[in-house]
Amino acid sequence: MQFRIDSLTSLRRLIDLPPAQDITARQWAVLEPALAVTAARLSTRLRVVAGRFLPTLHDPSAARHLNAALGRLEFELAQAFVFFDTYMDVLTQRRPAELGAVLSGCDVLAREAMVRDHPALRLIEPPCVYCNRGFGASIVRESVPLPDGSPNPMPLIQIPYARLKQKHNLTSILHEAGHQDLDKLGLVAEVPETLRRALRRAGAPEPVRDLFALWAFEIGPDFWGHCQVSEPHVELAV
Repeated sequence: MQFRIDSLTSLRRLIDLPPAQDITARQWAVLEPALAVTAARLSTRLRVVAGRFLPTLHDPSAARHLNAALGRLEFELAQAFVFFDTYMDVLTQRRPAELGAVLSGCDVLAREAMVRDHPALRLIEPPCVYCNRGFGASIVRESVPLPDGSPNPMPLIQIPYARLKQKHNLTSILHEAGHQDLDKLGLVAEVPETLRRALRRAGAPEPVRDLFALWAFEIGPDFWGHCQVSEPHVELAV
């Protein structure tokens, strides 16, 4: 079990990305410590369990307690490997030179869309973009708890493979960045109420106000992405 716990800290060595396809030093600086903290926590738990029960294994109750404790640790370790496996899958996509270069460019687009001159947005860690099957993009926001309870160390933006062949569709990255920023700004609850008030003043019937409020969770990031495309530095990046 200790051998498997130690492997949680071997992600960078196992992936071994060439410099041209690697993520940034800052991204590794937030990812590796997060895995190291998880590994240290599990190692401490394992040492405590072993120190408590192994010397008294001649006692049947001690053996039962040891098995129960190791079972709980196995479950926690499996959850921790969801974190490890997620980033293993994400980062191994960058080994092919062409795909790695495109995904690095997508990281730049995502960061440009997220970081603004605002205290809450200046502190967002550099996002990481990866591909998956399907038709729509999605995001795992920074600090959202992963299965083992650890906070996700950086925004993870998923886009369909097909989007890489259609540059105009990379605006979906900007939309996903909006989800991260609106959450950081505390505007997720405010946007639907703002839409309700504006539609009420415009004389819209209540069912229409309700529909706009219902979809505000997506309308807000759409508007955020639209504002990014209107800015010159983002146009150049696209």
